[in-house]
Amino acid sequence: MRVFTKNKIRAAVLLIILLLFLSACAVKQTENLVLPKDNGNITASSLATKVMASADEVFYDQWDLYAAYFTPEEYKAFIGDIIGSYAGIGVYMYENSDTLRVTVLSVMKNTPAAKAGIMAGDEFIKVGSTDVIGVGSDALADLVRGEAGTKVELTMYRKDKGNYTVTLTREIIEVPTVEGLMLNDNMAYIAISRFTDYTADDFLATWLELSQNNKLEGLVLDLRQNPGGEMVAALDIADYFVPKDEAIMWVLSSEEETKYTSQGKLLNVPTTVLQDNGSASASEILLGAIQDNKTGVTIGTCSYGKGIIQTVRALKSGAGLRTTTAKYLTSARRNIHGTGLEPDILCELPEDVEPSVIYSMDPEKDPQLKKAMEVLAEMIAKNK
Repeated sequence: MRVFTKNKIRAAVLLIILLLFLSACAVKQTENLVLPKDNGNITASSLATKVMASADEVFYDQWDLYAAYFTPEEYKAFIGDIIGSYAGIGVYMYENSDTLRVTVLSVMKNTPAAKAGIMAGDEFIKVGSTDVIGVGSDALADLVRGEAGTKVELTMYRKDKGNYTVTLTREIIEVPTVEGLMLNDNMAYIAISRFTDYTADDFLATWLELSQNNKLEGLVLDLRQNPGGEMVAALDIADYFVPKDEAIMWVLSSEEETKYTSQGKLLNVPTTVLQDNGSASASEILLGAIQDNKTGVTIGTCSYGKGIIQTVRALKSGAGLRTTTAKYLTSARRNIHGTGLEPDILCELPEDVEPSVIYSMDPEKDPQLKKAMEVLAEMIAKNK
């Protein structure tokens, strides 16, 4: 594509705007930035024009809603999430809308929280001297995390105990992203909470453990509230559900179109897949591949609808910059950005059911899981 001198000048102005933005965010030294040539649907030349027409607006609100600048501390935490580890205490938590308190959903084994006796249902009252009632779970996680080996004092509340205080020493927490169990004699359940560097290996290990010790005839794969993560991990897991050489996804940038195909390591069992509005990005890559190739039945509610790909660049200061560099289509070339993937079978949680039941792994408490098992039983019967 030919770029005229006028647009080159505008692109230079854009670079200056970006550098000023980074300076305002306390970057202490000059950073080497290479602007992406494509941001979703916006080419480099049209991007320059757009920025010149709206220079009074914050740049990412105009041309990239998913752009983000990370301070060195934020960038370190972000990379830890992608790798699948962080320094903290080892709990899953959620915001309880009734009590306005962040509540422990579950405690990871052999972690500081487990050793201190913290239990599911315990509520956070204070972190150190900071009152955290009404504080969101993300902000609370920032307070609880820190350097490995440092201490953090927590004031917790338990219904049959009242307030209690514990002091924990932070450790490196290897976050499990895959959980599995047998739902009955012939149905396995595997939940993926997000995609990290280790998720594909953990998925296979979980599947092998369950299949070697049981007579498996079907699988419920749970991708609810999975916000995505590493695209490569989603592609690796798609190999187990998409026939060899069939498309998993298509990636489109301003320069090329790339088709990603399956290696065909099929599990060869009837499969139902749970999804909801928290299933996003890499989760939707896997959902779309299974749905388009008709190798499973998707159940739940419409997915989030994030059909673009971000690239994160490390800056010299230790900070990071995330920008959108491409978009993707499902294996059947569907563009799901902004619309999401509708499930094959719509199944909503009743209004009187607490959203946290999706983590219970109990079909008696979780109506969507119960529905997935019912559909899977019919598929197994037809498969015999």
